[in-house]
Amino acid sequence: MDGKLFLGVADNNQYAVAVVGDSVGRIVATSVGGSVNHQYHGISQARKNLRVLLTRALGYFNPGCLEGACFTYKWDPVASDQEMACVIQGVLSAKEIRVENFVRSCTLGMNTDKDRMLLVGGQTNLVVFENNGGVRFQMREDPTASDLRRRLVEKLEIEANLNGHQELHELLELHQNGDLIGALDELARSGNPLALELIHEIAHDLVSLVIKMTKHFQSYDPVIGLYGQVLFGSRLVYERVSYLIEILFPQAQVKEATLAPAKGAYLSTLVNRKPYCEPEVISNSSLTWGNLEQRGWLYANGEQVAERNDQQIF
Repeated sequence: MDGKLFLGVADNNQYAVAVVGDSVGRIVATSVGGSVNHQYHGISQARKNLRVLLTRALGYFNPGCLEGACFTYKWDPVASDQEMACVIQGVLSAKEIRVENFVRSCTLGMNTDKDRMLLVGGQTNLVVFENNGGVRFQMREDPTASDLRRRLVEKLEIEANLNGHQELHELLELHQNGDLIGALDELARSGNPLALELIHEIAHDLVSLVIKMTKHFQSYDPVIGLYGQVLFGSRLVYERVSYLIEILFPQAQVKEATLAPAKGAYLSTLVNRKPYCEPEVISNSSLTWGNLEQRGWLYANGEQVAERNDQQIF
């Protein structure tokens, strides 16, 4: 180890996840914070959020401590390498700044010698698949299908006279988009039939994306990672999706992939370094964030910070 550190950041316009690692593929710190998408929030706010993200990850702020940094955005393309150099001015002084394709980051962050898939539940549902030969496929759902507020309104209009209507209407009025899925999950757990019905519909839409991607499977024992605010914001959605995938593909390994895109961004800072690390070191650089609902996934602007971890995930 040469003491050099590298940063990977994955962003979805609402929050950003950061992974910091060394030059041989070992991850040393992680954090979560507000979005660093300057096109969505402006350069000033993006810089502020990036500074907080780094301070949380490293415990201090030293713009000169990073050798390289890579950013990946769920909404491609967000910025060129040159644009990011403007965003990080005064925050980072890394020698190399790059922007990586989100799909590539997802698969790079899932180290396995099997076919791999990442199912993303969020503002737009997305499934990314890469076989062990390196051929990559992706499929995005129509954004209107994953618009939770719109789906709630439609449910209220269709089921106007059914039990649970008033509670669902109050939920829609009281909660912002960012915390709707958590509130809906809580309402469903309390026994509201309309909320439970909608939770199951959301889960089935996500599983449908997996089914559509099966035409590219080379085997039926892929590693399938679950990622995104909808999946981690609702335990019911996560459990339902996991259950259905395990029934459909009993040989598949279903895992939470909390850090996959950010980890992939970090690893892409090492790919072009000669030598950067041994392949087996990268394979062992995995870690677990546990249940992200409890560790800050829904609190992008706030208090909870991911710390160092010692269990395994992608």
